[in-house]
Amino acid sequence: MTTRILCVGDLHLGKRPGRSPAGIDPAELGPAAAWKRCVEIALAQKVDAVLMAGDVVERIEDRFAAFESLRAGVQRLTEAGIRVLGVTGNHDVEALPRLAQLLPDYGLLGRGGLWEEVSLGTADPVSVVGWSFPARHHSDSPLADLPPRTGRGLRLGLLHCDVDQPHSAYAPVTSAELASADADAWLLGHIHTPGALDERTPRGYLGSVVGLDPTETGRHGPWMISVERGALQFEHLPLAPLRWERVVVDVEGGDLLGALDRAASQVERMLAKEGANPLAVGVRVVVGGSPADPDEFERDLRRLREEPFERNGDGFVVFVDKVIDATQPELDVLNRSRRGDHPGLVAKRLVALEEGGDEARDVLRTARKAIGDDIARLAQRLGRENLGIDDETLTRALERAGVEVMAKLVSQVDERPKGAGATATVEATAAEGDDR
Repeated sequence: MTTRILCVGDLHLGKRPGRSPAGIDPAELGPAAAWKRCVEIALAQKVDAVLMAGDVVERIEDRFAAFESLRAGVQRLTEAGIRVLGVTGNHDVEALPRLAQLLPDYGLLGRGGLWEEVSLGTADPVSVVGWSFPARHHSDSPLADLPPRTGRGLRLGLLHCDVDQPHSAYAPVTSAELASADADAWLLGHIHTPGALDERTPRGYLGSVVGLDPTETGRHGPWMISVERGALQFEHLPLAPLRWERVVVDVEGGDLLGALDRAASQVERMLAKEGANPLAVGVRVVVGGSPADPDEFERDLRRLREEPFERNGDGFVVFVDKVIDATQPELDVLNRSRRGDHPGLVAKRLVALEEGGDEARDVLRTARKAIGDDIARLAQRLGRENLGIDDETLTRALERAGVEVMAKLVSQVDERPKGAGATATVEATAAEGDDR
């Protein structure tokens, strides 16, 4: 008889997506809706247990909003005879223990930073050992205190931690520690990008159950672990109601709307092949090549800010979250970023801005520090407290300035006219994969 365990990564109940298409309530696309889908699949598959790897709740202030959706799901699962076990992460170190007191059927493991192990009581013996954050920050490796296993059969480790970040304040552990720790699999929370969990490397991040911002592209959802005769099998279920993708298209000789239509078709084919069923897919489109009418292309770009592009797919809506204009100038940004000259240094920052994630945040932080005094003086001159320049506006400004600077540097370093290089940009980056 097969034992089935549904594993849920970072849920962040209380958080809502920042963008959504017209006609769809954002609440239908966020963590609460994703949790409901997890509950439905657990009931349909008649799993033995549901494991949750921390950051179930976004903030302590969200505990009231999160309580009802968490309570309803836990109650439905436990009434069907399904165990629900979890650990706290750095986000819900205060909220989750309070909720667990009100939900006696929710098994919170490892309170106070003390490892705790329980048996699932399944035909194929499986135990779960878990550790919970005792405070919002924890600078030591929890694995140093991992006790030996107490029973026979498989042992699954449930942990919210930061892997291979030795100076992290969020329970830093190393890959070597995980590989040598006394568990047959490690199910991790904290990083929202899913890992490559499989039978050969049964340890890694579960990822967020739904992409919480446009940089969290690709497949998101819970993992199904099947146990049969002591062997583990992993399956990543694409259950997220909201999906984010990044698509590169060529506008060569055509118009912007035609390019966006091709991007939407590309997304629809990919989801059909994968078997995903989101309600909405937000797409960031990188447009390269040379438009037939550059003036019309610019007008269409401006119009998109007021009239977002949307298209109905097979049961879902594709909407364009952002268009990144890579039609000018023709510079091979990705290859140039691998060089150590001055254009290469600029290119590295452009690639970081395009890819998002920690490196992009570092670039933005440095830029804000550099222009902070000028912005403050301008705000004072205008009689305003601040100018409220958000990350997206600053990113666009840095991309435009960076491309111009790089073009000038390339013409000086390479001693050739501006625009003589190969076509730009993120196409090669997308081909290599977008791992955030």
